[in-house]
Amino acid sequence: MTTLTSADIAELETLAQEVKASRPHAARLLRRLLRSAARPAQETLLTTTEAARILGVSDQTVRNWADSGWLPSRRLHRLGRRMIPESGLRSVEAFDQVRLTPKKALAEEDAVELVRRHRRERARS
Repeated sequence: MTTLTSADIAELETLAQEVKASRPHAARLLRRLLRSAARPAQETLLTTTEAARILGVSDQTVRNWADSGWLPSRRLHRLGRRMIPESGLRSVEAFDQVRLTPKKALAEEDAVELVRRHRRERARS
């Protein structure tokens, strides 16, 4: 998909104004396309099963993490299933580094630095 520049958007808005009198339906379509182009792309949402498969844990673990706030999630409607944003898996994968380290314990400074790095990355996104 091609990204529209600000000049393209201005030209299309001008065209919509010019066409409005003679072809109102075409002008409405142009405005609708401009609104949809201005919206940011929607993020990919995963089910708990898909997230569990990616993270290598059980579905219940993903649900527990979502309930405790460790993993961002949302429900598309009141009784709907949890949906996990794909970007939310990155925060869990960062903490996975601690779990996957060799059997030796991390030094306190290393653990603190790991958490700080994760928080900085999270603040950027």
